[in-house]
Amino acid sequence: MRLNSLRLSNFRQHVDTFIEFETGLTGIIGPNGSGKTTILEAIAWALYGQDAARGKKETIRSLSAGAGARVKVELDFQLGGHRYRVERGLTSAELYLDGAEEPIANSLTGVSEMLRRRLGMTREEFFNTYFTGQKELDVMASMAPSERAQFLSRVLGYERLRVAQRLVREKGRLVGAEATGLRTALPDAAHVERIHDEAVARLTQASERVRVSTTRRDRATHEMSEIAPRWLAAQQEREQLQEALAELRVAESEAAAYARDAERIGRELTDVAAADDELQHLAEELRPLAALSEELQALDALARDEGRRNALLDTERALEEELSRLRERRTRIETAPSLEEEAILELEQMRAMLELVEGELEAKRTEWVRDRQEADTKRTALREQYAEVKEQRERLVTAGEDGTCPICERALHDHYRSVLDHFDEQMANLIADGKYFNSRIEQLEEMPGEVRELDERRRSTFEEVGKLERRLVKVQLAVQELTSLTRDLHAREQRFALVHAERVAIPGTYDAARHAAARRELERLRPLDGRATRLATLMERRPVLESERDRAAAGVARAQGRAAKLSARRDVLAFSEQGYAALRAR
Repeated sequence: MRLNSLRLSNFRQHVDTFIEFETGLTGIIGPNGSGKTTILEAIAWALYGQDAARGKKETIRSLSAGAGARVKVELDFQLGGHRYRVERGLTSAELYLDGAEEPIANSLTGVSEMLRRRLGMTREEFFNTYFTGQKELDVMASMAPSERAQFLSRVLGYERLRVAQRLVREKGRLVGAEATGLRTALPDAAHVERIHDEAVARLTQASERVRVSTTRRDRATHEMSEIAPRWLAAQQEREQLQEALAELRVAESEAAAYARDAERIGRELTDVAAADDELQHLAEELRPLAALSEELQALDALARDEGRRNALLDTERALEEELSRLRERRTRIETAPSLEEEAILELEQMRAMLELVEGELEAKRTEWVRDRQEADTKRTALREQYAEVKEQRERLVTAGEDGTCPICERALHDHYRSVLDHFDEQMANLIADGKYFNSRIEQLEEMPGEVRELDERRRSTFEEVGKLERRLVKVQLAVQELTSLTRDLHAREQRFALVHAERVAIPGTYDAARHAAARRELERLRPLDGRATRLATLMERRPVLESERDRAAAGVARAQGRAAKLSARRDVLAFSEQGYAALRAR
């Protein structure tokens, strides 16, 4: 393996570095931290990927590069007579062979695996041999002598030499065994000599047979030269006879075909004569067909008009019923506009009454709720005050006459009893007030009769307002319906007038019985008319058939004359099939 060049982009300390390796030794010199080891790490990273790098993938990108800057190492090297170029990034890798534009591998694992096979060693073997530091050679020191020998043999390629030697020895053994087998299968020399003598004797006999055959061939060639002209003449005479016979058969066939045509045309002319007689009878029977067709067309038109008149009559009756229904409905809702005004006025009065009752109810209900909340608030304050006075009295009783006043904190002595009586009196007043407010709250729990009466009035008034609103909606719908009903009634009246006028304009002269009789008679005559048409078509062929009859008679005469000439020609030819067969056999 020989390195050609190395380019590093945003790889650790190297933002953009290009190194071209010359032949011989290459030394890398620089201060600590300048990136000498990084160059070796980049070579290993290009070959084996992330497993050959120090640290994690995130630490490879140069600190001087941006967060989205591309990290790339491009290594160019020669190996085994080929030139390789590998380009590797953090998320992509491509391997090119001998300057090709398309890569032979284009994935991280694919490039690493193909380079491992081409180099013939794993990453560990690569790092422990060609690509290692002095401290890292300790891995071989820990191996046993046999393991070290196998390791170096595999790395340096000696293992392939041993395999080749083993294959050569196996090949030599097989070749020797094959030679021994061939040697065993060979016959002895005496047998080979006997086979040789027999072959010489067979060659002598074959040469004699060749001489005899040559003599016979020359004699046959001489006889062939004598008989060939006679054979060619016989063949020519036979061909002339066969040609004459073939033409004779054709002429006889043509004469027979013309005779058949003449017979067929004669039959067709007989049919034409019969058709002429039948056509004369049919013409007399079909004479009223034209007038009957015109009458049936007129009756069909009258039938359509009658159907139209009946349809218009049904439509007229339906429109008349609908007009009656619409007029009746309009009569019922004609008072809707006046009812609408009355309903609006009554609804406004009822809504004003509802608003007045709701206002009075809201005032009474607010007063009731306020009294109940005030009583509850005062009862709560009395309870708190009672608890406080009770606590002070208990403290006073606990302290006794020698204690201090819980309010002013002065010594009681002779005032103890008066203070205690004061607390008792205060507690009794609080209890009395509390009972009063309890009863007051119980009284206010239920809705007062005046409020209940106002609520009932509000509910009944609200229901009346709802009834009046529904009534107003119905009246308004009736008003709208009256408008559309008047418009529909006008349109129906116009439609009725048009239908009536159209019905009156259609005459009622249709005769259904005559129509049916005319249709039956026409259906009876139509097959006869079709028969007459076919016969007339057949009659039109009479001139053509007569011309074809004359042409067939002339064809029969021509074919028969040519057949007579060919028969005479056949009789003139002096050809013998027996003589021809004998000459062919010779």
